[in-house]
Amino acid sequence: MNKWRSVLTIWGMMLSLLIVSTPVMAQTNATESVVRGVIDAINAGDVDGALALVAEDAVITLFPPPPGTAGVFQGKEEIRGWWQGYVAGHGYTEFTAFHTFGNTAVWSARVGDDAFTQLGVGELEFDGVGVVQGGLLKSYTWSMTEAAQARLEAALARESNKAVLQRAYDQVFSEGKLELLDEDIAPDAVDHSFPELTGVDAFRQPIAELRAAFPDLQVTADLMIAEGDFVMALVTFTGTHESEFLGIPPTGQQITWSHVDINRLENGKVVEAWHIGVPAAILQALGYQLVPPAE
Repeated sequence: MNKWRSVLTIWGMMLSLLIVSTPVMAQTNATESVVRGVIDAINAGDVDGALALVAEDAVITLFPPPPGTAGVFQGKEEIRGWWQGYVAGHGYTEFTAFHTFGNTAVWSARVGDDAFTQLGVGELEFDGVGVVQGGLLKSYTWSMTEAAQARLEAALARESNKAVLQRAYDQVFSEGKLELLDEDIAPDAVDHSFPELTGVDAFRQPIAELRAAFPDLQVTADLMIAEGDFVMALVTFTGTHESEFLGIPPTGQQITWSHVDINRLENGKVVEAWHIGVPAAILQALGYQLVPPAE
């Protein structure tokens, strides 16, 4: 009798645990279904389908905030606007880990879009947490990992350095706005040219002389590559030779030449510069030829 009583007691305890755990398991499954359903819809470009799984007063928070936003989107309309832009930029998410605890989900994921691709960082890693209430997504927060932030910041710095050089070619060389050099050249910058030059004014003088000789000068960066603090550019110059340059009287010729610039930047300013092949390129464009030395 005691044996059967013990067996019935154990079965009763197991049944009680099953009854208690079943709603929790069901809630956990529902939480995962909602969160994955939202992401699957966004990956498919179906913003309306994703919003059907979102509460009216839902909040999405992104760290760090995307450019031009505060990183917080409240309510369906704000969320719609963000997701539409994300979809237009071919954004996608791939979960790499996913766990649920009742109505809360936590995950890790790889995220990519056109902006990340253009920056050359590919996919970036994020951690996330979301809350589901009443079968709808109530909130979720995405946080970029420290390693991903470091990669993104390095890529943004490279793009910023390239922009400094692009502005120099467009506005300083082509438009003659030499005053901009005060913003883009460090006070003690060194130009390892012919001869070596130091300081902003030393950078400004040869550009002024070049523009005086070729008043209609136009400069195009055909190729620009950034790595670390360095920016390398293959640059093409076109202009009409209207006054003396390198000791050569004006010819009235419109000439085109190309050379390679290498610049090192710190804190958004050029601190060192190298110009590869400038004199020879200009002389050849003016019709001069390199002659081997006499034996």
